[in-house]
Amino acid sequence: MRLKEENAKMKRKLDEVGQNGSKRPHTALSGWRHPFTDDITKVLLPSNWEWFPIDRYDGTTDPDDHVFVYVTHVSLYTTEDAIFCRVFPTTLKDAALSWFKELPPMSIDCFSTLVARFGTRFVLSRRHHLTAFALVNIRQEEGEALRTFIQRFEKVALRIKDLSPEVAWLHMIMGLRPGPFADNLAMKPTTSLDELRQRAAEYIQYEELEELRELREEMGAENSPTDNKACDRYSHHKSSLRPEEVRQPRFNQYTQLNVARSRALEEALNADLIQLPRKKATSWNADMSRHCRYHGKYGHETEECTSLKDKIEELIQAGHLRQFVQRGGRGRVESRGRIENLYDKREGVRMVSGERSNVSGNVLNAPFLAIYESLIPPEEEKLKQKQLVALLERLVRKEWPAAKLHLYGSCANSFGASKSVIDVCLAIEEADMDKAKVIMKLADILQSGNLQNVQALTCARVPIVKLVDPVTGISCNICINKLLAVVNTKLLRDYAHIDPRLRQLAFIIKHWAKSRRVNETYHGTLSSYAYVLMCIHYLQMRRPAILPCLQEMETTYSVTVDDISCAFFDEVEDLGDFGRHNKETIAELVQGFFHYWAYCHDYANSVISVRTGGIISKREKDWTRGIGNDRHLICIEDPFETSHDLGRVVDKCSIKVLRDEFERAAEIMQNDPNPCIKLFKPYIRS
Repeated sequence: MRLKEENAKMKRKLDEVGQNGSKRPHTALSGWRHPFTDDITKVLLPSNWEWFPIDRYDGTTDPDDHVFVYVTHVSLYTTEDAIFCRVFPTTLKDAALSWFKELPPMSIDCFSTLVARFGTRFVLSRRHHLTAFALVNIRQEEGEALRTFIQRFEKVALRIKDLSPEVAWLHMIMGLRPGPFADNLAMKPTTSLDELRQRAAEYIQYEELEELRELREEMGAENSPTDNKACDRYSHHKSSLRPEEVRQPRFNQYTQLNVARSRALEEALNADLIQLPRKKATSWNADMSRHCRYHGKYGHETEECTSLKDKIEELIQAGHLRQFVQRGGRGRVESRGRIENLYDKREGVRMVSGERSNVSGNVLNAPFLAIYESLIPPEEEKLKQKQLVALLERLVRKEWPAAKLHLYGSCANSFGASKSVIDVCLAIEEADMDKAKVIMKLADILQSGNLQNVQALTCARVPIVKLVDPVTGISCNICINKLLAVVNTKLLRDYAHIDPRLRQLAFIIKHWAKSRRVNETYHGTLSSYAYVLMCIHYLQMRRPAILPCLQEMETTYSVTVDDISCAFFDEVEDLGDFGRHNKETIAELVQGFFHYWAYCHDYANSVISVRTGGIISKREKDWTRGIGNDRHLICIEDPFETSHDLGRVVDKCSIKVLRDEFERAAEIMQNDPNPCIKLFKPYIRS
C-alpha cells in the first residue's frame, strides 16, 4: 500500500513538471533548474508506470552496475529515452545526487549523454578489471582441497576481462599441486572455460567421494551392512565417474642412476627437495606384496613408480641429485648434441640436430602466445600513463616552462609488462645545475600537486623522485636529463615494430627470467634490458634473419648525448616484411634461444653486439679479464655506450646459476611435451 502511494506521489510530481514545461514546483529548491532540455521534461510517465525497488546509488560502487540494473527495470515499462532521463535522478542519493544537482541547466539532451557524464564522474568507483597475470600467484597450498583452490581461482578469473580458455588452462595447471586433475589437464587441454569448470567439478566430486571412502575405511568394524552397501554404491559411482587411467611417463628418456630410486628419494626428502603426495587408501584388490615408498600404499613398487621417476628427473634437470647420475648414461652433456660448427660469424646461428625435435608445427604456439597475451598491458593502462605524464608536464612547466618529459624504459620501449612502474626523464637546461637541488625542488612541486608518497632520493646512484598518482594508481620514478636512456628506448621500440615475434619472444624470456629469479642484477644476474638485447641479437643472427641491424643501415636518426653519437635507421615502417623468409614460430624461437645460450654461445671469447648485428671478440673489447667489479663472464654490449657491458654484474657464482637455468630450459623445451608447465615454474630460494 505504501509503495503504491509513493508511486502515485512520484508520478504526480513528474507529470506536473512535464505539464508546466520548464516551470518548477515551489519548494526549498525553487531556484534550481533541471539539467534536462524541454523536450525531455514535457514527456509524461506511462499510465502503467510503477516504482521499482532498487538500491539508490551513492557514488561508492561501480556506476556501470547501477546503470545496468536501472535500464533493466525501466525497460519493463518503456523504451522512451526521455523517461529514462527523468526517472534516473530518483535512483541517486548522497554524493551522486549532489553531482546531479550541480549539472548545468539544459545540458542533458538524451539518456546517452546523461550516462556518459555519470560514468565519467564516478569512473574511480568502477570495478578494477585484472589481467591474466593475476592468476600467476594463485597456487594450491599443501593440503588445500581442490574445491577451495578452484573457488579462489574462479574468484580472480571472473574479474579478468576476455579471459581466454588457453590462458586459464595454463595458469590452472601451473597453480595445481601434482594430482589426478593436474595430470588430466596436462594430457588434454581445454577448449572452453565452461569445459574447464565442468572438468574441475568432476574431480572435486571425485576427491570428496574419495575422502568419504577413506573416512568409512577408518571406521572399519564400526560399519554396518548398510554402510557397506553405501560403499558399494560409491564404488559404482567412482567407476562411472571417469575411466581408470594409466599414468604415462612425462619424459621421452630418463637419466640413468647409479643407485636405486628409493635411495634418491630418501636423499631428496632429507634435503627438502620433494614432498610426499597425500596418502591414499590402497585398493581392495591391490597386490599387497608390492609397496611404493613414494605413495605410501600397496599395488606397485618404488622402483617402477612413474610419478617418482618424473619427480627425480625434474630434480636432476634442475641441477639436483647429480651425485646419483650414472656416468655414461643419458645426462645433461649427452643431450647437447653436436656443438662443432654450430656457429659461424658470417652465417649466423644454425639449427642443430634435434633442436626442433619437440616443436612440430604449431602445437606449442597456442600456450606461448596465450602467455604473451596475458602479459601485455591493456590499452587502458597505456592511456592512464599518458594522462599521468600530461599532469606531470603541467606541474613541471610552472617552474621550468621549456622542460620536457620523456617516458623511457620498459613502459615506453614496447617490452613492459602490465602494472610496471613507469620511468620518466625530465629534460631541462640550466647552467651549473645541481641535480640534488633540482630533485628537491621537483619533489616540492609534485607534493603541491596532490600526488602521493612523493620521495626525493638525492643520494641514489641516479637521483630520482618517486611518487604515486592517486587517480590512476600508477607508481612513477622521475630522473633528470637521462637522455641516453630515452634514445635507447627509441631504438628498442623501433626494433619491436619490425617483426611481432621479437615482442613475443622478449615477453616470454622476461617472464621466464622473473619466474626463475634470474633477472635480479643485485643478485648477480641480468637486467630486463639485457634480456631484450639478447632477444634482438638472437633474431638478427637467425638465417634467414628476422631482424636487421639498424645501426649498420643508412642513418635517418642522429643525436649526440653526453658526447656519445647515437645514429641508426628509424624508418622501420619500410621494414615490415624484412623477416618474411624466416617461417619459424614463436615456440621454435623460444627453443632455439635457450639452446643457443645453453650449448652454443662461446662464453670465454664472445661478446654479443646488437650494434653490429653479430659477435665481437672479448679481446677486441679488452674484456678478457675482470677489472674491479666488471667481471665480463657473459658479455652483452650496450648499443650506444659501447664500453658498457650489461653482463658485468654476473660473478662466478651467478654465471653458474644462469648457465644451469639456460640448460634446464633447453632440456625442458627439448623433452617435455607440455614445456610451459615446467618452464615457468617459480624458483623458490631455499
